[in-house]
Amino acid sequence: MLHILIICDTLVHTRVARILLKCFPRTALDRIEGEEYLGATGLHLAIAYGNEELAQVIVECGVNIRERALGGLRGGREGAGGGFNNFSIHSC
Repeated sequence: MLHILIICDTLVHTRVARILLKCFPRTALDRIEGEEYLGATGLHLAIAYGNEELAQVIVECGVNIRERALGGLRGGREGAGGGFNNFSIHSC
């Protein structure tokens, strides 16, 4: 659910995501298993969508900041053609 809230990319969705993480901090550890986002975590998505607030909250929940995604992460503020391959926090 966290990844959907991040992808929706609105203030309301960010607020709901913060509540979700406060009540269920282990949600930050979830990985997406879909082809396009294979292995992406909420942290990958928060960074791709430019949501620094959620990225910080997710890091505080204990996510591994060195974890890499395997899919070609596309979307976010970079647009459909922008994509990030093997995207991680180190890409920033």
